[in-house]
Amino acid sequence: MHVSMISCFCVQQHLVTFSIGEEDDLASVEDATRKLSIMDAQGKIWVQEMLLQVNGSAIKLFDIDSKEELENYGLAAVARCEAVRPESRSRPLLLLVCQEPHQLKPDVHFFECDHAGVRKAELIQQDINSALLDFKSGGNAQRKDALR
Repeated sequence: MHVSMISCFCVQQHLVTFSIGEEDDLASVEDATRKLSIMDAQGKIWVQEMLLQVNGSAIKLFDIDSKEELENYGLAAVARCEAVRPESRSRPLLLLVCQEPHQLKPDVHFFECDHAGVRKAELIQQDINSALLDFKSGGNAQRKDALR
C-alpha cells in the first residue's frame, strides 16, 4: 500500500527567480547566489511569507493568508535542492533549481527560511531530497526516514 506523505513548512520567499544563461550573465547557481546578494544589498528584494508543501509528486507554494496556490513545481523538474548560507545573509537560504521539459535553461528559486535558522533550511532540504529519491525510485522509504 502506497501512503502519500505531505509536509508543510512556513518560509519566506524572495520573489526572485533567476534563469541560468548567458544573457543574464549567470553561468551557475553560485553566480545566481552572488546576484541575489547584490540585489539584497541594494534593497531590491521583496519578501512574502508563504507555505511550502512537499508531497510525493510536487513542491507547492501557498499564500499564507488566502491559502491560494501560487506555484507548483513537479518533482520531475527539480534538479537540485540545497540549504546554503551566503556570507552576506544572516539567515540560511533554501535554493531550488528547476527545469521543466519546455525550458532551455534551469531556473534558480531562492527561499529564506524563517527564524528557526539553519536547522529548518536543512530539514526542508532533507524532506525535498528524500521526496525526490522516492519519486525516482517509486517508493517511500527515504521520505519516511526524513520525516521522523
